[in-house]
Amino acid sequence: MRAFLNPLYILAAVAFLLPFGVKFVFSAVAQRSMFFGEKVVVFLSLWLLLVLVFRCWFQLVGNGSKNAN
Repeated sequence: MRAFLNPLYILAAVAFLLPFGVKFVFSAVAQRSMFFGEKVVVFLSLWLLLVLVFRCWFQLVGNGSKNAN
């Protein structure tokens, strides 16, 4: 279980899935006309997800380096 929490595995999974997620979001946006507010909500939710992923990754990296000493 600890191996799956390795930040390199998490980063690789995000890097692999990110293009599919971006393509899905942009195709969903392109298929229907969205109001400006809806576009802002989609952008902010994607930004929040990205921030949460990197915050979790950096927290794991920080904890790993503290435990190594």
